[in-house]
Amino acid sequence: MNRLENKSFINDLLASIAMVLPLVLLSPLFNLVLFHDIMDQVTFYTHSESWRFFPGMLVVTLAWGVILLISYKMVHGSIQGSGLRKGFNFGVFVWFICILFAEFFNYTLIQLPFLAVVSGLLHNLISLPIGGMLMVYVLSKKQPQYSS
Repeated sequence: MNRLENKSFINDLLASIAMVLPLVLLSPLFNLVLFHDIMDQVTFYTHSESWRFFPGMLVVTLAWGVILLISYKMVHGSIQGSGLRKGFNFGVFVWFICILFAEFFNYTLIQLPFLAVVSGLLHNLISLPIGGMLMVYVLSKKQPQYSS
């Protein structure tokens, strides 16, 4: 892997982390402060004190970021807007396609408490557009060109 490919890989990795960073940072606000730790009241989730919780969340969150980055690179040409607006629109698109239906499924079929559904909807509706803008910002940074 030459220097340019290495820089591109690092930039993509940083962009995928930027996409999920608001999800991670705003999670305590929604789950602990606004909705009084509602997720720990649901019995089928792994409790946050379990040894599996933080390593599992790290792996899942990083994988989610990579999947969203790959998805963005596949559809970015057909997303309306430019610059940060394009990232915002991508975040809203992901919310509609993934989160809205998943939360509806959780509420109707798994009987997730209504406040947990509201928490998930609001958390993702705020976090994903911000993450999309951060991802586009990181991707827009010009990489140095190296000659071979």
